[in-house]
Amino acid sequence: MTEQEARAIRNEALAATDYLMMPDYPITPAGRMLAGIYRQKLRDWPQSEGFPDVATLPAPENWDVYKAPALDPEAPQPPLVPEYPEPPKPEV
Repeated sequence: MTEQEARAIRNEALAATDYLMMPDYPITPAGRMLAGIYRQKLRDWPQSEGFPDVATLPAPENWDVYKAPALDPEAPQPPLVPEYPEPPKPEV
């Protein structure tokens, strides 16, 4: 395999994980951290020993394991502004 072909495979692997880094994608903090580490390993791969052998390409995780539960739109949501009790009125 040529270096150009290996880089194309690496670029496809990076593109396949772009969605994991979107701020609104429901993934656990651990999953987002691991996705970032995996993506950095992909970026570093061309400088590593063994490149362009695809056997040395970093292996992805099973990202479904890290998917955060979706919020139930029907469930009560916390208020955007905290509700504080009315302060006592001074006696006149």
